[in-house]
Amino acid sequence: MTILLELKEYWGNNSSDIFQMWNLNYSPCSNWPGITCSSDGFVTVLYKCSRLEILDLSGNQFYGPLPTDIHRMSRLTFLDLIANRFDGTIPKSIAWLTKLKHLSLSKNMFEGTIPPEIGNLSNLEKLGMAYMKKFEFASIPYELGKLKNLKVLLIIQSNLIGNIPESFSSLSSLKTLDLSSNYLNGSIPGWLFHLKSLTKVDLSWNRLSGNIPSQLDEDIDYDLYGNFNLCTSNTSYASKYLPSCSCNHKQTRTIILALVGTILVVVIFILLCWRKRQVIGDRKFIPLRRTELTESEIPLNLTDENFIGRGRCGDVYRIAVHQNGSHVAVKRIRKERELDSRLEKQFLAELQILSEIQHPNIVKLICCISNMDSNFLVYEYMENQSLDKWKRQVIGDRKFIPLRRTELTESEILLNLTDENFIGRGRCGDVYRIAVHQNGSHVAVKRIRKERELDSRLEKQFLAELQILSEIQHPNIVKLICCISNMDSNFLV
Repeated sequence: MTILLELKEYWGNNSSDIFQMWNLNYSPCSNWPGITCSSDGFVTVLYKCSRLEILDLSGNQFYGPLPTDIHRMSRLTFLDLIANRFDGTIPKSIAWLTKLKHLSLSKNMFEGTIPPEIGNLSNLEKLGMAYMKKFEFASIPYELGKLKNLKVLLIIQSNLIGNIPESFSSLSSLKTLDLSSNYLNGSIPGWLFHLKSLTKVDLSWNRLSGNIPSQLDEDIDYDLYGNFNLCTSNTSYASKYLPSCSCNHKQTRTIILALVGTILVVVIFILLCWRKRQVIGDRKFIPLRRTELTESEIPLNLTDENFIGRGRCGDVYRIAVHQNGSHVAVKRIRKERELDSRLEKQFLAELQILSEIQHPNIVKLICCISNMDSNFLVYEYMENQSLDKWKRQVIGDRKFIPLRRTELTESEILLNLTDENFIGRGRCGDVYRIAVHQNGSHVAVKRIRKERELDSRLEKQFLAELQILSEIQHPNIVKLICCISNMDSNFLV
């Protein structure tokens, strides 16, 4: 729309009835006389501009695939489509725009790979294919080495693999080469350091390896950081960017001494922790806070009368501390033969984390006991902490549980659980990144599916995260905003 209004001004704001309708009160594709649009919103009326040489559509919201007949704008020398939402594959016909000197397609949603036919654009001076995150993993087309007039090549974060093509040695006019943040491997070819026109080379954050020449042209700005298998014999360059290839005996001895020192520290730490433990018979009693409970008193009170619930890893009991009338909660984790290793790690993890946390909303770990068939975690007991008392809004078959002030709606969250918003998979479910359109921020949504055989376990995991995360106020712990539960899944936002 902006371009058409500029064309209107360029052609003259005359009294023509056609131009009178070209204004912001009407839709260009529906109400502007003489304007037709493709189904994807690409303004095909530009094809009628037989003398058009410069086309800049950057920073708009054009979407869908590029027209396969884009070569009809045969006089184009400059084409910039940066930062739109074009998708599909880049049409091969773009290589028929033989007069192009500038081609920038960066920051779109194109799929597939770089068309080798682009190597036929013999007049091209700048090629931008950066931030193509949906590109397939593919090597750089060998044909790009035929672009003898190319001065700037930008293919950043576009899933490149393989080696830097040998054909690039023919790019005698090249001034700027940026292939950073890809997956290129192999060594950096020697000819790259001798291209006469080069002023900037950025190969950072790839998987390149090998030795960098000791003599680098000081007039060229090199960025090779993030290639952890590269090294150089240039001492000054090594200190700033890359490790030295000549690792002498003194350096090796320093590394060995550092490793030995680390091992000694670990051994001393283990011995100090071991001294804190009182071994009584076949049981280990590990006091973590001051308590009047004895090691033998706890197992004797693990009766049906004191049983209060079953967690993901074991039973939970409520035991009275007779000396002061208070109670403690004891979680018993049985050492079943087939699950012994996993449950032992769970026991040690809870011991390590909970013994260090000091927070009013997290129960304190008082002591631990380990014997031949079970592990025991003894916590302070908190009364009336059931989630049933949370205020809930029931919507149809779904339960929406707001925990903090939010403009998100329950339906908005569920409708945005798409492949495009998927960002990862955790131990209990998938994670999505969803935009909050009202203020431009984002939220993370964890979806925990209710599989039939795991329904009970995952439901307890969901409730446990809800109870703990909703109460914690800490700058380093993400805040739980709201929760949704329906027939097949639970969601943590």
